[in-house]
Amino acid sequence: MKKQLFLQLLLVAFSSLVYGQSNPEKNYPLKPNLNPNTDSRNQQTPNAPAPASVPAEPRSNQGVTSGGQSKKNTPSAQNKHQPAQETTPPPVPAAPAVKTEPATMPPQTTSGAEKPAMESPAAAAKRQLIADGYKVCMTHPDYGKVYCKDAADTGSKPTKSQRGSASTKTYYYIDEDGIATPLDRKLVEPAPEKEKEKLPEPKAVPAPQMVRVNRWVSPVFGDFVTIPEDKSTDAALRSWGYKDKIFQYEAFLTRPEGDNVAIVNRWEMPNCKDFVLMTEHMTSDAKMIEWGFKNKQFVFYAYKTRPASGNYVAVNRWINTLPAESGCREFTLSVTETELTDAQLLSWGYTGKILQFYVPAP
Repeated sequence: MKKQLFLQLLLVAFSSLVYGQSNPEKNYPLKPNLNPNTDSRNQQTPNAPAPASVPAEPRSNQGVTSGGQSKKNTPSAQNKHQPAQETTPPPVPAAPAVKTEPATMPPQTTSGAEKPAMESPAAAAKRQLIADGYKVCMTHPDYGKVYCKDAADTGSKPTKSQRGSASTKTYYYIDEDGIATPLDRKLVEPAPEKEKEKLPEPKAVPAPQMVRVNRWVSPVFGDFVTIPEDKSTDAALRSWGYKDKIFQYEAFLTRPEGDNVAIVNRWEMPNCKDFVLMTEHMTSDAKMIEWGFKNKQFVFYAYKTRPASGNYVAVNRWINTLPAESGCREFTLSVTETELTDAQLLSWGYTGKILQFYVPAP
């Protein structure tokens, strides 16, 4: 019985010895297969416990003597030749895994003097102008936004083109290539008006004074004569026998502007105690006096020809219907072209029509 037990123990010891030699890694089942060059866990960790050493298994022929005789199987021998039991080394504590973050670039910060990434030339030019104190002062139809700054803001002296001008501003615009380009102020500022030569101010021309002109039937020869209102009052004329007053037109008491002015006077007839109207440009004073006319009096102004603008009527004179032997047969009738028609006057016996002047239409 003891022999059989001894043989079994011997067989187990031999098997263990053979298996240990053929699988040297088996004795270290928890030893990790690490690459010392790449695995961080291979690095020594401070204060980490060293792995327990595995005792080498003794190689001996228990119970066999050199002569082939078995020794006595004593308890001490049994303990001596007891096969070594496999011991599991304590696990090696793994170093805590360090989580590596992906490398990131530090955030870029831009200041007023730094150029932001991917900034267009136009944006960079605009930013630089604003940094230099320029601001948008107008939108030009040809140059778009115009940036300006007064020279006084920077303490710089005005340029040559700015001297003598009320404006000391400098102007820039951003062209199609994104470049801040100087702009001539003459293109954006109105040209200063040249001082006009001081001329004497024209005298104010007062509105022309007008006079109303009427015709009355004369008590002297029983036909119409023309009398302005400022020559005699109605009461005085009626007291002298004049009657049937009819308004004709208004004439100028003050001289109108221009050279087309007719001066109208009245003359007393040579052989009749009444007056006729005559213009200076038609008959001279010398000729009138030669014919026996006297007591010349100015009555009003009119126009020699019809003015180009305005509404004017012609005034004509006619020889009255008195017989030829009468001392009062003369150009006593003076009427406008709108008062009576030529046919009417001719039918009544008036003759010798002559244009005298033009007056504003009544």
